Amino acid sequence: MGMMRTKVLAGLALAAILTAGCDQDGDKTSKDAVPTSGQASVSGQEGSLPSNSPTEPLGSASNPPGALHTPAEGLDTTPLPESKQAEAFGIRIGEAYPVKGSFGVKEEPENIVTASGFRTKPDETYTVIELKGPYARIEADGKSGWLPTWYLTKEAEKIRNGKPKLMLVPAAGPPLYLYPESSASTDPLPLEGGRVVQVTAEFGDWMQVEFCLFEAADYGDRWMKKADLSPYRAEDVKEGLLRAGGSMYDDKGNATQEQPAYPLMISEALSIEGKGDFYRVYGPAGFTGLIRQADFFPNPFQQSDIAGNVDSINR
Repeated sequence: MGMMRTKVLAGLALAAILTAGCDQDGDKTSKDAVPTSGQASVSGQEGSLPSNSPTEPLGSASNPPGALHTPAEGLDTTPLPESKQAEAFGIRIGEAYPVKGSFGVKEEPENIVTASGFRTKPDETYTVIELKGPYARIEADGKSGWLPTWYLTKEAEKIRNGKPKLMLVPAAGPPLYLYPESSASTDPLPLEGGRVVQVTAEFGDWMQVEFCLFEAADYGDRWMKKADLSPYRAEDVKEGLLRAGGSMYDDKGNATQEQPAYPLMISEALSIEGKGDFYRVYGPAGFTGLIRQADFFPNPFQQSDIAGNVDSINR
């Protein structure tokens, strides 16, 4: 899976260059990184989950992935005073806290489509260097980024980390949350029906999910209610990859030279006389084309070279 993740990220990064001019350096630090003299030491053992698991949603045919998004109407991004933040979470600037889960920290607190290039690991310790609204900016080893302050609280100790598994979004528009029990959806980027998410942790009736985040050439993670997800079934999946060795085709069924390594979304099934059965798919940067139905691999996180080898995905 690690090799395929590298290929997927490479494809996503190429699409991001075409659309948003995103920095490709996976080890880059935040633009606002503090001087190294203020580095925090990192302690603790690596968590049971991989630190580089994949997660933002594809758009739609009329609103293609890769487009820039603005905060949803009514979303309150007004920063809270530090005193209010401390009152709500009991977190103080300058102090070190263990992070209770794995999270891909962001360069900008309110923007899910930015990534700072590193993930937290469960129980490793980071120093809080800034507070803003429900977010804390943490720093370690010269890198810094934003995450929901909730991950630093005692409440977050109830997170149960486990082996990642795939789940399906059965209907469009389920709300995404910063953390369990938060009062409202936080993201203007909707998940479409048929999207695949990877569950990395649980908290009561909540699941932490990762999903393809094309705008940042990375993966995004948020929380969803279990009731808004369904078990993974390959026949219901509309998001996946071009199977290894597969080709893209034009509307006449002629093969093209394109072989995208990033996830694709099915918009329709069709047949071309004398050519066979195809899916029309779309991806980042307004990319569209046809693929043979047999060449669609229904998992955006992992590729397979063997036709039909999807039964072991969640084993």
